Amino acid sequence: MGSSQSKPLILAKKPKPQAVVTDRISELPDAVLCHILSFLPTKLAVRTSILSTRWKNIWASVHNLDFDDEYDPWIERDDSFSMFVDRVLSFRDSADIHKFRLHCSGVKDFSRIDGWIRTAIDRNAVEFDLRVYSYSDFQIFELPQSLFMSKTLVVLKLNSDCLRYVPPKSGCFPSLKFLHVTGDYPADESIEKLFYCCPVLEDLTIDGVVRHDADVYISAPELKTLRISLSGEDFSPQNSFSINAPKLEKLYVMENGLSNYIVKNPKSLACSVPAFDNLSELKLVLHNCDNWELLTELLKRSPNLEYLVLEHNEVACTIYSDDEEYFAEYFDHEWNTPETVPVCLSAHLKSITIRGFKGDSDEMEAAKYLLEKGKVLNKVTIYAGDLLCRREELDKELELIRRGSRTCRVEFF
Repeated sequence: MGSSQSKPLILAKKPKPQAVVTDRISELPDAVLCHILSFLPTKLAVRTSILSTRWKNIWASVHNLDFDDEYDPWIERDDSFSMFVDRVLSFRDSADIHKFRLHCSGVKDFSRIDGWIRTAIDRNAVEFDLRVYSYSDFQIFELPQSLFMSKTLVVLKLNSDCLRYVPPKSGCFPSLKFLHVTGDYPADESIEKLFYCCPVLEDLTIDGVVRHDADVYISAPELKTLRISLSGEDFSPQNSFSINAPKLEKLYVMENGLSNYIVKNPKSLACSVPAFDNLSELKLVLHNCDNWELLTELLKRSPNLEYLVLEHNEVACTIYSDDEEYFAEYFDHEWNTPETVPVCLSAHLKSITIRGFKGDSDEMEAAKYLLEKGKVLNKVTIYAGDLLCRREELDKELELIRRGSRTCRVEFF
């Protein structure tokens, strides 16, 4: 009887199914894709139109437009940037614009800039950021009236050396709450007109150069936060700075000379630095050419101040004056103890931070005064920087001071 040999059973492996590559991003709703593109510069957002037919017109509905010519004065430019902006605004659909950023320092034809601004305002822009600079001292760009009359504009940033502000007599900026102005301030009232016509403004930043004999006056009934960073070309004793902001809560000051002209005349200072009853936080940057009177006046006029930051910035100051008496007074840096203790030191000031501390006699006198009179101080932080070698010596000297607050601690860094 013959035996049959069984053959081994061979099972064939089934082929693995091919992975299907899906473009999940393209499957997202239009609104989501527009939101993603809104974080890109407009030049890059437009380029997504070549990805596929799905992306062809998505960019045209993006609510944020960001145009930047990346101006370089050493590079000869053609008209391509202006043509690009024109095309984008022409082909874009009727969707509202939320943010409109236009940095076009290389555009010589101001009439085109005017048209771009009008288009943004017509599309109910909420945030507008403009940077434009002139090619000559005689080229002035007057902002269009529609910008001032916008009912939707909440945030406005202006960076220019050639803007003229001629707002209508009424109805200006009914919704504007945030204003940031950077540039040169000439000796005229144009810039003041801008500050006057913001009835609901809450946050103001001023950054730039104040020219000879130019005064700066701010009047904003609802202003809560004010940041000032100014320098001067040729300061004179006539320069002044005035603030009328009864609801101010936070004030940050960094300037190179202007406030000295104010404190030179006590009457001028009284007008320029009113009582800031709501001010709770103050940052003051003192330059080499500043005296201490500005600090003491601000303390006296800020009865509810809780947080104080002092920063010493070593900047060389160039002051031109034929008045020797004024020149000598300007460089008098001595600390003078206030005749009366500011209310904030007795009742509210909790924290003091001093940056750039050098340990000279005036700084030590100021620090001692604040420690002695600060009845509710919790913490004083001193950043000594290069003086770490004297840290132990300074620490011992400050420890000997009879402090107004038993809970106050001093920290050196």
